[in-house]
Amino acid sequence: MPGEEGDADIVALTATHHPSPFSRCGPGFGKSIKPDLVEYGGTAVWRGISSRLSADRDSCGVLTLNPNYLQSLMVYRHGTSFAAPVAAYKAAALLEEFPKASANFVRALMALSADHPADLKERVTSDGGREHFRYAGYGVADVSLAEASEDNRVVMAIEDSLPIDRFAVYEVPIPTDFQTVKGVRHIKVSLAFDPPVRNSRKEYLGVKMGYHLVRGKSAEEVFARFRKWETEEKEENGGAAVFENGSAICKMTPLASMQEAGSLQVGTFVRKRDISHHGDSYYLVVRCEGKWAANMVEEQTFSVAVELWHEAELELYQQIAVVLSA
Repeated sequence: MPGEEGDADIVALTATHHPSPFSRCGPGFGKSIKPDLVEYGGTAVWRGISSRLSADRDSCGVLTLNPNYLQSLMVYRHGTSFAAPVAAYKAAALLEEFPKASANFVRALMALSADHPADLKERVTSDGGREHFRYAGYGVADVSLAEASEDNRVVMAIEDSLPIDRFAVYEVPIPTDFQTVKGVRHIKVSLAFDPPVRNSRKEYLGVKMGYHLVRGKSAEEVFARFRKWETEEKEENGGAAVFENGSAICKMTPLASMQEAGSLQVGTFVRKRDISHHGDSYYLVVRCEGKWAANMVEEQTFSVAVELWHEAELELYQQIAVVLSA
């Protein structure tokens, strides 16, 4: 805290990028990740002399417009209500970039661009390193990342719909450089859908969706395995088709069991070593399962986005553009 006369009793409750002391956190309904996204809303301090919490200091707040503009144009304020309008502003910025996009498309891109500040991940390390999802959802969205790809970071997205209890398969091209060049690489997936919901019964979502990123299998093998799930195994294995070689399903962070309770799902698959033995194509399988709304809707609209990122300065965008245009 800035040094001021009489401030020796002031103790900051949080560090930069840590959750505000007045934040609400998850897990949400059905142990879903809650909130989806977060934004900065200020902090609070402990005043030792008065033995009370206080946020009535400029250094605790976020600079914003003052409703009493005749007194001053700007003012510092704090509160949980800051998050929604900032997230809405970012969504509006994306909608301006993609004016014909659906709400699901915008949500998927926002979630794909989100990340947790490094300070938060270093501070919140319990529960196998996944506890930061409970405190900060999928993180803070970065509109600049959502709007466009870069040489070493490529975003692919699509809007689609699925009949109830069916699945779709999307091929994800994996360039040779992405597979072999040394360094950290990740494949990040974001799925957004808008199912019927009820707040008065145990099952909140009327339709459940989920995804699997499959590697080391041909398209024919993927279709054959999920057709078997479609006809025989919906209630087994938590709704997921399982290959005999379990390593064919990429293990995402957070796990599917954490993601699939919500209508916005984001997972990341990270590797540091050569992955060329898994082939030039992965397959993203999106499945749709009817719950209590199975007889109410014929199909479910959704949007899915995939990001390939490598820490090395590679020309991934050009390589993938060539494959997709072939």
